[in-house]
Amino acid sequence: MRAKILLVIFILLFSVGISHAKEPLANKERKKTTKESGKIYYKGDFDTTLEKLPRNFNGHNIEKINSFFKQYASKKGEYETTEEYRKRIAQINSENIYAFKMEDSWRIQQSYYADSQLLRIEINTTPVNASDDFYDKRESFIVKEKRQSERSYIGKNAFGASVGVREIYSLQYSLALVNGKGEFLNGNGFEVYQLDINISPDKAKILKEKLAFLIICKIKSQYENGPIVFDGGQYIKPTLSNPIELVYKIYYLNVKALEIWAYNEQTGEIYLKEKINIYK
Repeated sequence: MRAKILLVIFILLFSVGISHAKEPLANKERKKTTKESGKIYYKGDFDTTLEKLPRNFNGHNIEKINSFFKQYASKKGEYETTEEYRKRIAQINSENIYAFKMEDSWRIQQSYYADSQLLRIEINTTPVNASDDFYDKRESFIVKEKRQSERSYIGKNAFGASVGVREIYSLQYSLALVNGKGEFLNGNGFEVYQLDINISPDKAKILKEKLAFLIICKIKSQYENGPIVFDGGQYIKPTLSNPIELVYKIYYLNVKALEIWAYNEQTGEIYLKEKINIYK
Protein backbone atom coordinates (compact mmCIF):
# COMPACT_ATOMS: atom_id res chain seq x y z
CA MET A 1 0.00 0.00 0.00
CA ARG A 2 2.82 2.35 0.96
CA ALA A 3 4.57 1.54 -2.31
CA LYS A 4 1.44 2.45 -4.29
CA ILE A 5 1.14 5.80 -2.48
CA LEU A 6 4.80 6.59 -3.22
CA LEU A 7 4.26 5.64 -6.86
CA VAL A 8 1.25 7.99 -7.15
CA ILE A 9 3.22 10.85 -5.53
CA PHE A 10 6.14 10.23 -7.91
CA ILE A 11 3.82 10.31 -10.94
CA LEU A 12 2.21 13.57 -9.77
CA LEU A 13 5.59 15.25 -9.19
CA PHE A 14 6.85 14.08 -12.57
CA SER A 15 3.71 15.44 -14.29
CA VAL A 16 4.14 18.87 -12.66
CA GLY A 17 7.77 18.95 -13.74
CA ILE A 18 6.80 18.32 -17.37
CA SER A 19 4.18 21.08 -17.24
CA HIS A 20 6.69 23.67 -16.04
CA ALA A 21 9.30 22.46 -18.50
CA LYS A 22 6.95 23.04 -21.41
CA GLU A 23 6.36 26.71 -20.61
CA PRO A 24 9.74 28.07 -21.81
CA LEU A 25 9.43 25.99 -24.97
CA ALA A 26 6.01 27.50 -25.66
CA ASN A 27 7.48 30.99 -25.18
CA LYS A 28 10.29 30.20 -27.57
CA GLU A 29 7.81 29.04 -30.21
CA ARG A 30 5.80 32.26 -29.85
CA LYS A 31 8.93 34.36 -30.34
CA LYS A 32 9.91 32.29 -33.36
CA THR A 33 6.47 32.77 -34.93
CA THR A 34 6.58 36.53 -34.33
CA LYS A 35 10.00 36.75 -35.91
CA GLU A 36 9.01 34.70 -38.96
CA SER A 37 5.82 36.71 -39.45
CA GLY A 38 7.78 39.96 -39.93
CA LYS A 39 6.50 42.44 -42.47
CA ILE A 40 7.62 42.30 -46.10
CA TYR A 41 8.17 45.75 -47.63
CA TYR A 42 8.08 46.95 -51.21
CA LYS A 43 11.31 47.71 -53.07
CA GLY A 44 11.92 49.82 -56.16
CA ASP A 45 9.85 52.44 -57.99
CA PHE A 46 6.13 52.15 -57.14
CA ASP A 47 3.72 51.61 -60.05
CA THR A 48 0.77 54.00 -59.69
CA THR A 49 -1.14 52.27 -62.51
CA LEU A 50 -1.72 49.14 -60.43
CA GLU A 51 -5.34 48.05 -60.27
CA LYS A 52 -4.76 45.67 -57.36
CA LEU A 53 -2.14 45.31 -54.65
CA PRO A 54 -0.60 42.12 -53.24
CA ARG A 55 -2.27 40.74 -50.11
CA ASN A 56 -1.01 42.29 -46.85
CA PHE A 57 0.75 45.04 -48.78
CA ASN A 58 2.99 47.19 -46.55
CA GLY A 59 4.47 49.65 -49.02
CA HIS A 60 8.05 50.92 -48.64
CA ASN A 61 9.96 50.69 -45.36
CA ILE A 62 9.92 54.23 -43.93
CA GLU A 63 12.62 53.41 -41.36
CA LYS A 64 15.16 52.11 -43.87
CA ILE A 65 14.51 54.86 -46.40
CA ASN A 66 14.82 57.56 -43.75
CA SER A 67 18.06 55.99 -42.55
CA PHE A 68 19.42 55.81 -46.11
CA PHE A 69 18.75 59.47 -46.90
CA LYS A 70 20.03 60.52 -43.49
CA GLN A 71 23.33 58.88 -44.34
CA TYR A 72 23.69 59.96 -47.96
CA ALA A 73 21.58 63.12 -48.31
CA SER A 74 22.31 65.18 -45.23
CA LYS A 75 22.24 68.97 -45.47
CA LYS A 76 25.08 70.89 -47.12
CA GLY A 77 28.30 70.54 -45.17
CA GLU A 78 30.36 73.45 -43.89
CA TYR A 79 33.29 72.60 -46.17
CA GLU A 80 31.17 71.49 -49.12
CA THR A 81 30.60 73.79 -52.07
CA THR A 82 27.10 74.33 -53.43
CA GLU A 83 28.08 72.60 -56.67
CA GLU A 84 29.44 69.58 -54.79
CA TYR A 85 26.25 69.40 -52.74
CA ARG A 86 24.04 69.57 -55.84
CA LYS A 87 25.98 66.76 -57.50
CA ARG A 88 25.73 64.62 -54.38
CA ILE A 89 21.97 65.12 -54.08
CA ALA A 90 21.42 64.62 -57.83
CA GLN A 91 22.92 61.13 -57.58
CA ILE A 92 20.24 59.93 -55.16
CA ASN A 93 17.32 62.36 -55.45
CA SER A 94 15.58 60.64 -58.36
CA GLU A 95 12.00 60.82 -59.59
CA ASN A 96 11.17 57.50 -57.95
CA ILE A 97 7.68 57.14 -56.54
CA TYR A 98 7.23 55.75 -53.04
CA ALA A 99 4.21 54.26 -51.28
CA PHE A 100 4.11 54.47 -47.48
CA LYS A 101 1.44 52.65 -45.53
CA MET A 102 -0.07 54.58 -42.62
CA GLU A 103 0.67 52.11 -39.85
CA ASP A 104 -0.28 54.62 -37.16
CA SER A 105 -4.04 54.34 -37.68
CA TRP A 106 -5.39 56.16 -34.60
CA ARG A 107 -5.24 59.46 -36.53
CA ILE A 108 -7.75 58.05 -39.03
CA GLN A 109 -11.49 58.29 -38.38
CA GLN A 110 -14.14 56.33 -40.29
CA SER A 111 -17.88 57.09 -40.31
CA TYR A 112 -20.56 55.29 -42.30
CA TYR A 113 -23.76 57.00 -43.51
CA ALA A 114 -26.27 54.25 -44.32
CA ASP A 115 -28.85 56.49 -46.04
CA SER A 116 -26.37 57.68 -48.66
CA GLN A 117 -24.30 54.44 -48.51
CA LEU A 118 -21.17 56.49 -47.97
CA LEU A 119 -18.07 55.56 -45.98
CA ARG A 120 -16.25 58.78 -45.03
CA ILE A 121 -12.61 58.66 -43.95
CA GLU A 122 -10.82 61.59 -42.34
CA ILE A 123 -7.03 61.46 -42.15
CA ASN A 124 -5.54 63.99 -39.74
CA THR A 125 -2.15 65.55 -40.33
CA THR A 126 0.00 67.17 -37.65
CA PRO A 127 2.20 70.28 -37.82
CA VAL A 128 5.91 69.68 -38.27
CA ASN A 129 7.81 70.00 -34.98
CA ALA A 130 11.36 70.57 -36.19
CA SER A 131 14.16 70.63 -33.62
CA ASP A 132 15.99 73.58 -35.18
CA ASP A 133 13.12 75.56 -36.72
CA PHE A 134 10.10 76.36 -34.57
CA TYR A 135 8.45 78.19 -37.48
CA ASP A 136 8.27 75.12 -39.72
CA LYS A 137 4.58 74.36 -39.22
CA ARG A 138 3.92 72.50 -42.43
CA GLU A 139 1.56 69.56 -42.29
CA SER A 140 2.88 66.03 -41.98
CA PHE A 141 1.55 62.48 -42.10
CA ILE A 142 2.74 60.36 -39.19
CA VAL A 143 3.30 57.00 -40.89
CA LYS A 144 4.69 54.90 -38.08
CA GLU A 145 5.08 55.06 -34.30
CA LYS A 146 7.20 52.78 -32.12
CA ARG A 147 7.03 52.81 -28.33
CA GLN A 148 10.57 52.65 -26.98
CA SER A 149 10.19 52.76 -23.21
CA GLU A 150 7.73 53.37 -20.42
CA ARG A 151 8.08 54.06 -16.71
CA SER A 152 6.01 55.27 -13.76
CA TYR A 153 6.85 57.87 -11.13
CA ILE A 154 5.15 60.11 -8.58
CA GLY A 155 4.77 63.69 -9.79
CA LYS A 156 3.78 66.82 -7.88
CA ASN A 157 2.37 70.14 -9.01
CA ALA A 158 3.20 73.60 -7.69
CA PHE A 159 0.65 73.20 -4.88
CA GLY A 160 2.12 69.95 -3.63
CA ALA A 161 -0.59 67.67 -4.98
CA SER A 162 0.90 64.33 -6.04
CA VAL A 163 -0.21 61.80 -8.61
CA GLY A 164 1.17 58.68 -10.28
CA VAL A 165 2.51 59.57 -13.74
CA ARG A 166 3.17 57.30 -16.74
CA GLU A 167 6.06 58.46 -18.89
CA ILE A 168 6.06 57.10 -22.46
CA TYR A 169 8.95 57.63 -24.88
CA SER A 170 8.21 56.89 -28.54
CA LEU A 171 9.77 57.19 -32.00
CA GLN A 172 7.73 58.54 -34.92
CA TYR A 173 8.41 58.42 -38.65
CA SER A 174 6.66 61.17 -40.53
CA LEU A 175 6.28 62.63 -44.03
CA ALA A 176 6.67 66.43 -44.12
CA LEU A 177 4.78 67.82 -47.12
CA VAL A 178 6.56 70.34 -49.33
CA ASN A 179 3.28 70.81 -51.24
CA GLY A 180 0.76 70.85 -48.41
CA LYS A 181 -1.96 73.41 -47.82
CA GLY A 182 0.21 75.14 -45.26
CA GLU A 183 -2.66 76.13 -42.98
CA PHE A 184 -4.49 74.56 -40.06
CA LEU A 185 -8.16 74.37 -39.26
CA ASN A 186 -9.53 76.64 -36.53
CA GLY A 187 -6.21 76.72 -34.73
CA ASN A 188 -6.42 73.00 -33.99
CA GLY A 189 -2.97 72.40 -35.42
CA PHE A 190 -3.83 69.95 -38.17
CA GLU A 191 -5.26 69.68 -41.65
CA VAL A 192 -7.79 66.96 -42.50
CA TYR A 193 -7.87 65.01 -45.76
CA GLN A 194 -11.33 63.62 -46.48
CA LEU A 195 -11.98 60.51 -48.55
CA ASP A 196 -15.43 59.21 -49.55
CA ILE A 197 -16.14 55.63 -50.67
CA ASN A 198 -19.55 54.62 -52.01
CA ILE A 199 -20.26 51.17 -50.63
CA SER A 200 -23.26 49.12 -49.44
CA PRO A 201 -23.85 48.69 -45.69
CA ASP A 202 -23.06 44.97 -45.62
CA LYS A 203 -19.73 45.48 -47.43
CA ALA A 204 -18.87 48.56 -45.37
CA LYS A 205 -19.31 46.63 -42.14
CA ILE A 206 -16.77 44.02 -43.30
CA LEU A 207 -14.36 46.49 -44.87
CA LYS A 208 -14.11 48.92 -41.98
CA GLU A 209 -11.66 46.77 -40.01
CA LYS A 210 -9.61 45.82 -43.08
CA LEU A 211 -9.21 49.21 -44.72
CA ALA A 212 -5.64 50.51 -45.05
CA PHE A 213 -4.12 53.64 -46.57
CA LEU A 214 -1.06 54.53 -48.65
CA ILE A 215 0.58 57.92 -49.11
CA ILE A 216 1.98 57.99 -52.65
CA CYS A 217 4.80 60.52 -52.96
CA LYS A 218 8.16 61.62 -54.33
CA ILE A 219 11.07 62.49 -52.07
CA LYS A 220 11.96 66.15 -52.46
CA SER A 221 13.75 68.90 -50.54
CA GLN A 222 11.67 71.81 -49.29
CA TYR A 223 14.03 74.36 -50.85
CA GLU A 224 17.26 74.45 -52.83
CA ASN A 225 20.19 73.04 -50.85
CA GLY A 226 17.74 72.01 -48.15
CA PRO A 227 17.82 68.66 -46.36
CA ILE A 228 15.76 65.66 -47.42
CA VAL A 229 15.56 64.33 -43.88
CA PHE A 230 15.58 66.13 -40.54
CA ASP A 231 14.74 65.42 -36.92
CA GLY A 232 12.13 66.86 -34.62
CA GLY A 233 10.35 66.17 -31.38
CA GLN A 234 7.33 66.84 -29.22
CA TYR A 235 6.77 66.93 -25.48
CA ILE A 236 3.37 66.76 -23.78
CA LYS A 237 3.35 67.55 -20.06
CA PRO A 238 1.31 65.45 -17.63
CA THR A 239 -1.53 67.02 -15.66
CA LEU A 240 -3.53 65.93 -12.64
CA SER A 241 -6.51 65.14 -14.87
CA ASN A 242 -4.36 63.33 -17.45
CA PRO A 243 -1.18 62.07 -15.72
CA ILE A 244 0.60 60.85 -18.86
CA GLU A 245 3.92 62.35 -19.95
CA LEU A 246 4.60 61.86 -23.67
CA VAL A 247 8.03 62.30 -25.25
CA TYR A 248 8.38 61.89 -29.01
CA LYS A 249 11.50 61.73 -31.15
CA ILE A 250 10.37 62.38 -34.74
CA TYR A 251 12.21 61.49 -37.94
CA TYR A 252 10.95 63.52 -40.90
CA LEU A 253 11.23 62.81 -44.61
CA ASN A 254 10.49 65.72 -46.97
CA VAL A 255 8.12 64.58 -49.72
CA LYS A 256 5.91 65.87 -52.50
CA ALA A 257 2.61 64.09 -51.84
CA LEU A 258 0.77 62.84 -54.94
CA GLU A 259 -2.13 60.59 -53.92
CA ILE A 260 -3.81 58.78 -51.05
CA TRP A 261 -4.97 55.21 -51.73
CA ALA A 262 -7.55 53.29 -49.72
CA TYR A 263 -7.40 49.51 -50.04
CA ASN A 264 -8.36 46.21 -48.40
CA GLU A 265 -5.12 45.03 -46.83
CA GLN A 266 -6.29 41.40 -46.73
CA THR A 267 -7.27 41.11 -50.39
CA GLY A 268 -5.33 43.98 -51.99
CA GLU A 269 -8.47 45.41 -53.63
CA ILE A 270 -8.12 49.16 -54.22
CA TYR A 271 -11.22 51.22 -53.41
CA LEU A 272 -9.99 54.74 -53.98
CA LYS A 273 -7.11 56.73 -55.49
CA GLU A 274 -7.45 60.33 -54.36
CA LYS A 275 -5.12 62.99 -55.75
CA ILE A 276 -3.66 65.39 -53.20
CA ASN A 277 -4.01 69.07 -54.14
CA ILE A 278 -0.64 70.32 -55.34
CA TYR A 279 0.34 73.73 -54.00
CA LYS A 280 3.98 73.78 -55.12
